[in-house]
Amino acid sequence: LRGIPLAIKDLEKAKGLTTTSGGCPLFGVQTEQGEDEGSYRFGDWKFENEMEDEPFVRRLRDAGAIIIGKTNAPELGMGCHSYNTIHGTTLNPY
Repeated sequence: LRGIPLAIKDLEKAKGLTTTSGGCPLFGVQTEQGEDEGSYRFGDWKFENEMEDEPFVRRLRDAGAIIIGKTNAPELGMGCHSYNTIHGTTLNPY
């Protein structure tokens, strides 16, 4: 996989990227402070950047894949659509 760019579903942890689990506030931290560096805020909810990879993401990186970002997901991965309150609806570019 040397040099192949890949995106990870927003349900899985990838070091340095924010995981919102499709925008579910169960996985965020409610705060009243200003924005912190290294976190993503949505309303009163703050989602931290991950400090470690899921095992399969680590194996992809070890094989040379370049993780370029996250793909949209419905809340908690439930449903057959890709709409969530943070990122909206996934659209086809064509």
